[in-house]
Amino acid sequence: MLVFNPRKRITVDECLEHPFFKGIRGTETVAKDQVFLQFELEPELDEMQLRKYFIMEMQKFHPDVRCTNARQVPTLVGYS
Repeated sequence: MLVFNPRKRITVDECLEHPFFKGIRGTETVAKDQVFLQFELEPELDEMQLRKYFIMEMQKFHPDVRCTNARQVPTLVGYS
């Protein structure tokens, strides 16, 4: 999988069949069919909305990050 040229890489399925994963991968956890996501049902988000959502998500894991404006770079509390 760590080959720069994508044509020379093994596929995900080939990777998962590798002996390295034999003890941790069970066939019962593999999806039977392909899953298709319908992004058409999602609302269109402009850049500012996306920035806001990214900041909110970052703050879940890093509550010390503060950002009052989506255009500014987030900073750590107590640092400038």
